[in-house]
Amino acid sequence: MPQVVVTINTRSYAVACGDGEEEHLMRLAAVVDERVTSLAREVGQVGDARLLLMASLLMADDMEQAETRAQEAEAEVMGARQARADLQDKAAEGEANAAAFVERLAQRVEAIAQRLAPA
Repeated sequence: MPQVVVTINTRSYAVACGDGEEEHLMRLAAVVDERVTSLAREVGQVGDARLLLMASLLMADDMEQAETRAQEAEAEVMGARQARADLQDKAAEGEANAAAFVERLAQRVEAIAQRLAPA
């Protein structure tokens, strides 16, 4: 199992990961480092544990908000799909009504034509 050394707020940590996951782990660590470094600039160096806790809470909040937005978007998509299905049903109904109307017109024209035809 490979180990990757990541740096968070100028401290290095050795972290094990699965084969082929090294680059992904490095990207994640860079995101965490950015968040912790930003917090450290904002609140000062209040200790690694506290900074990591605060960053974790903020990132969890971001993730929860993203999940909520994703659920809202999914609900919107489902609503749009239902609206599309309803419109397709109405279009099919309108098409059937139009076909029936044309059929009735054709029958009337045929009846008129038969009455007018020489016997």
